Amino acid sequence: GMLVDNAIVVTDGVLVRMQRGEAAAPAAAAVVKATAWPLLGGTVVGILAFSAIGLSPTDMGEYAGSLFWVILYSMMLSWLFAITLTPLFCVALLRVEAKPAGAADGRVLRAYRGLLQATLAHRRASGMVLAGLLAVGVVAFGFVPPGFMPDSARPQFVVDLYLPQGTGIETTAEVVAQAGRRVRAREGVTHVTSFVGQGALRFMLTYSPEDPNPAYGQLLVDVEHFGQIAGLIAGLQQELEQQFPNADIKAWKFMLGRGGGKKIEAAFRGPDPRVLRRLAEEAKGIMAADPEALAIQDDWRQQVPVVKPRFSVDAAQRAGVLPTEIAAALERNFSGQQIGVYREGEELIPIVARAPAHEREGVEDLRNVQVFSQLAGRFVPVEQFLEQLETRWEDAIIRRENRFPVIKAQCDPPPGMLAAPLFERLRPQIEAITLPPGYVLEWHGEHKASTEANAGLAAAAPYGFAAMVLAVILMFNALRQAAVIWLTVPLAVVGVAVGLLLFPAPFELMAILGFLSLTGMLIKNAIVLVDQ
Repeated sequence: GMLVDNAIVVTDGVLVRMQRGEAAAPAAAAVVKATAWPLLGGTVVGILAFSAIGLSPTDMGEYAGSLFWVILYSMMLSWLFAITLTPLFCVALLRVEAKPAGAADGRVLRAYRGLLQATLAHRRASGMVLAGLLAVGVVAFGFVPPGFMPDSARPQFVVDLYLPQGTGIETTAEVVAQAGRRVRAREGVTHVTSFVGQGALRFMLTYSPEDPNPAYGQLLVDVEHFGQIAGLIAGLQQELEQQFPNADIKAWKFMLGRGGGKKIEAAFRGPDPRVLRRLAEEAKGIMAADPEALAIQDDWRQQVPVVKPRFSVDAAQRAGVLPTEIAAALERNFSGQQIGVYREGEELIPIVARAPAHEREGVEDLRNVQVFSQLAGRFVPVEQFLEQLETRWEDAIIRRENRFPVIKAQCDPPPGMLAAPLFERLRPQIEAITLPPGYVLEWHGEHKASTEANAGLAAAAPYGFAAMVLAVILMFNALRQAAVIWLTVPLAVVGVAVGLLLFPAPFELMAILGFLSLTGMLIKNAIVLVDQ
């Protein structure tokens, strides 16, 4: 639409002049002479409308910033072609019969002329109507739900399976295989790729793979058509949750923006992991009380049982054994110790030595581990230095940001629904949680990403709009014409609000881009009209 606008103005101008009886070549030359600079000014203003995207300092500017340069190149070329090739084609191809003087105008033009004359005849009433419409548009805009990024039209979706932390990778693989068979049996599914222990490699920009974790599995599901995804996700989410009650299931679509993480994340920051876990459990309890909150979890996952052996340092010293030697013997027995490297072509494969499987199946096998005593000149059992075996629960994962432990209580809205309504219900309840001194609550997820993206646009937009205003003022060398042109821009809010409410859609990044392009088109058309 933006690219053909310049050519439309030139072609229409030539057509009108030819209908008045002018020859094609003189008409084309006159139109180009009259409209070339107004069209250039309007094109520049239309390009500057997207400068907020290109100049945004956030990662969303990095993601969508190339759009500004594409608009820049293509719009300038459209202006160049409009004043060169378009008049040439008009002269070569247009065949128009000249209208006799006083010929009646068409029905549309007569209706428009009547409306225009009536509006100008009642200027004050017309101004009041427009101001009222603007006020209604601003109020209606408050009912438009916010958003971040729309879903991608890629015929593919993802199912994440989080088993209890500490689950062996063999068990995870078995559960993922069972879930894969159920997903593959669904109508419309063409292929299922499974990943165990970590996510897929980053095969697209908007996909962020999950960190390696033996208790995590992922299904990458291909479908025949994008339109089938919404129904499949809704059905699979419920079916898999019932089939695998011990697993946290999340079925989700790709987005046209950065991926990874949950849509709603309450992040607690503080020094003590135990206090952070308590705060996260309170937040998850609030989420669980809302029937629309799905896939509730935290990013530290569950605690795992850890066996802590306590050794007698005195007994070890009498036997000539150091604590580091005991630790190395335990590691060699249970985890394994690298003793060499096997080279296969360009690949180096580590050679690991550890005890057979039947000697490292349980905690009781710890007593049979042998450690070499320099004093005795032989291997001695670790059991003779052992005082106590203590089993306690510990965090297997502690995530930090800026060196401070941070835990995120996470959830998602139902498939196909916006996160904003659920977030607005949960936010006041979670913010009411009493935080001890030194602990803070931050909102991550879609809210943080959207806030950062909008902040980046807000930081860059004043420069672009200032350049647009200056361009219009310099073009006419006056303020009155610039005021006439810019006074039309706020009225775009009326149509935008009505459109987004009529076809329920959030005001997300793509809608912002549409609003910017609409602003550029409005100003560009107004420049041409005022100049004429």
